[in-house]
Amino acid sequence: MALWGLDSDLYPATGLLLGTREGISYFQMTTTPLLGYFRARYVSDIIANKPRLFVDAVAPGMVNFTDRKTEGFEAFPELAAVVRSNYQLACDIEGIRIFQLRGPNASHVDCPIPPKTMKLSGEDLTRLRPIAAPRALGFIDSLVADGVPGSSTVFSLGSKITANGWAVDPLTHKPGSALIFIVDGRLRSVVSQAYGRERPDVAVAIKSADADYTGFVDAPIATGALAAGLHSLQFGVVSADGKRFYLSAAPVAFTVR
Repeated sequence: MALWGLDSDLYPATGLLLGTREGISYFQMTTTPLLGYFRARYVSDIIANKPRLFVDAVAPGMVNFTDRKTEGFEAFPELAAVVRSNYQLACDIEGIRIFQLRGPNASHVDCPIPPKTMKLSGEDLTRLRPIAAPRALGFIDSLVADGVPGSSTVFSLGSKITANGWAVDPLTHKPGSALIFIVDGRLRSVVSQAYGRERPDVAVAIKSADADYTGFVDAPIATGALAAGLHSLQFGVVSADGKRFYLSAAPVAFTVR
C-alpha cells in the first residue's frame, strides 16, 4: 500500500506492506529544499512497486494534513497522473480515499460502511431517560476551540468548542444510536454526522470488532450561552431504541473566560 498522508496506523490495520520507501509522506508534503527529490522518489517507487492500494489520508480530523484541495494527491501533478492512470477509486470513507490498482487481477476492496446515527427531535430529547452505565462508555481525547487543536481546557467567551474521542454502547460494544453532550447537567448537543468515525484502536483495546466505528471527530458542543467561569462536560450514548442514554461517569472540567 502507498500512503499519501500521515496515518501509518493503516498498515497494521490492513496487514499490507509499504509500497514506498517511507511509511508516511511527510517529506513529500512539507516544503523543504529536498521536496522535489522526495516527491520524485515517491512516484518512482509507486511505478516500480505497483502497490495494490493507494490511500489518500488527507481528510478532516487527520494529523497535520486535512485540506484535500491544497494537500490531497491532486496537488502534486506528477503523482496525480500516475494515480489516475493506474488506479480506480474504491472507497471514500470520511474523506479518506482508497484507490485500487487497475487490471484483471486487481484485488477486491470491501469498503466498510459506517453506522447511521439516529436523528432526534427536541421532543425526543425530553423523553430520553438517563441510566448509569455498567462500565466505561469512552473518552474525550481532546477539546478544540475554533478549529485550533490543543490540549487546553480554557476557552474564550463565544468560542466554537468541539470534541474528539470515542463512545460506545456499554452493553453491546457497538456505536450508540446517537451521541449527546451534557454541560453543567443540562443536555446541550446531539451529535449525528460527527459520530460513527473509525476507531480500530478502540476495537482492539476492548476486544470487540463491533466497536470499530465508535469515534467522534469535531463533534460540536453548544456552549454559546455559557457565562464566564468553570463548567463541566459529560457525554451520553443513546441506546439503540432511542429511549434512554448512558451517561459518562467523570465530568471534564473546562473554563470559559
